[in-house]
Amino acid sequence: MPTTGLNTTPPHTNSFTFPPSCDLKPAFYGYSINHLSLVTPNLTRALTFYTQALGLQHIFTYNPIPKYHVAYLGHDTANFTSCAEFAQRKNEVKGLIELIHLEGATNHPLPAMKKPNTYSHFGLVVPDVKEAEGRIAAWGGRVIKGAGEETDVTNNELANAYGLGVEAIGSLEEGELEAIVEAFRDVRTGVMQSAFVGDPDGNLIELQPPVFE
Repeated sequence: MPTTGLNTTPPHTNSFTFPPSCDLKPAFYGYSINHLSLVTPNLTRALTFYTQALGLQHIFTYNPIPKYHVAYLGHDTANFTSCAEFAQRKNEVKGLIELIHLEGATNHPLPAMKKPNTYSHFGLVVPDVKEAEGRIAAWGGRVIKGAGEETDVTNNELANAYGLGVEAIGSLEEGELEAIVEAFRDVRTGVMQSAFVGDPDGNLIELQPPVFE
C-alpha cells in the first residue's frame, strides 16, 4: 500500500494511505487533545443541548466580566466526587467542550455548514446511533444524515463542512467530484453506519458506533 509523508499529496486512487510510522515521539509523551471550543450566540440553548442531548456534564462557567461567559462541559469518565473536583482535574479527561458566549455581540460567526471555514465537525462515539439521533432531534438539534442512509457530500450542507462547497471545488477536474461522492459510500469509511447532526447553532457533529461492522 502506498505511503505519504507530511505535506504531500496522496495518489489519486480510492485508497487509504499511511505514514511509515505512527509511533509516539518521545518528546511528546503526555501530549493529548483536551477540548473543542465553540462560540455560541445563545449559551442557555447550547448548554441545554449538550447536557440533555449528548449527556455532557456542565462542569463550570467562568465570568471574567458579567457579559462574557466561558462554560466547560464533559463526560465524567473518571467518576469525580463533585463538579469542583471535575473542574480542578479536567485536564485528566479527554473530549471536553468549551462554550464561549459574549452577551450583545455585534457579530456571530457562521457555522461551517453555512459558510466554509476552518472548522468542519467533531465526532462522537455513542452506543446506539439511532437512539442518539432521536434524542438530538428532541432537544433542538437536527438530523442531516441518519445512520444507514447514503451521503451526498455535494448536494446539501455537508458540502461546505467537507470543503466541497461551490466556493472550493473550482480546482477539481471532470469526474473527480463524482469520485469523492462515490468514496463516501465505501464501507471502509464507516460513513454509512454514522449519522451527521447539527447542534442548535448549526455546528456539525458526526455520530459513530463503537465498532464499524
